[in-house]
Amino acid sequence: APTLINESNTEWNFKMPFFSSSKSQTSKRNDGNGIKKHRWENASPQLSINLGCLGVGYVASLNTPQGMHTEMFDSYEFLGPRLMFMYQPRMSRFSYGVGVGTNWKNFRMTDGVRFDREPNGNTVLTGYPEGVYIGFSRVKVFSWTVPLEVKYYLTDKVSLSASSIVNFNTYASLKTRYTTPEGQGVKELDTHLHQNPVTVDFMGHVKYGAIGLYVKYSPCNVFESGRGPKFQAWST
Repeated sequence: APTLINESNTEWNFKMPFFSSSKSQTSKRNDGNGIKKHRWENASPQLSINLGCLGVGYVASLNTPQGMHTEMFDSYEFLGPRLMFMYQPRMSRFSYGVGVGTNWKNFRMTDGVRFDREPNGNTVLTGYPEGVYIGFSRVKVFSWTVPLEVKYYLTDKVSLSASSIVNFNTYASLKTRYTTPEGQGVKELDTHLHQNPVTVDFMGHVKYGAIGLYVKYSPCNVFESGRGPKFQAWST
């Protein structure tokens, strides 16, 4: 099932000084509590700054090499806080934005195959030592993100959005845990992996009030060519 996004937006609206602020000729409705305007019935173009979008989702890998089986419901994605600059034209249900945020993707395996780092820095798929009790093996990628978003307001509370997101992948790590037959816990941690430094995601998002659902497609390989297993991802 899709995972909920809790999105809390704090907005400051500024009238653009170089646009007309003439009185809007929009329709109004009476909802029983007085006259109320829809949010897209503005008298002039609006520029807003939105803070928010905290979310979590499940990650599935695509086109994986033989032997690599990441578990979707054990692999998580975290959408960190983002700052969005949104522009809404006069008398329009559409708004357009650009921003900056953060993202973590975790690819986790719990079967007999693990991620391992060779001395040259390449990430490979290997087996576990014989007889051990397997915990997990995962790769985590941290990204600074630059989303480009188009949003459409169906109602005052319901909106649809589509985004292309440029990811600057500045950090990646590998962690594997298992227990030896003697009962000793082992943790292997490696950093400075050769992740793909710049990737692009495409995301669709539906929101009601402060709650949303998203689906994201990541067509780029996680690792640089020749420096790790080739696979892509989608998340929800």
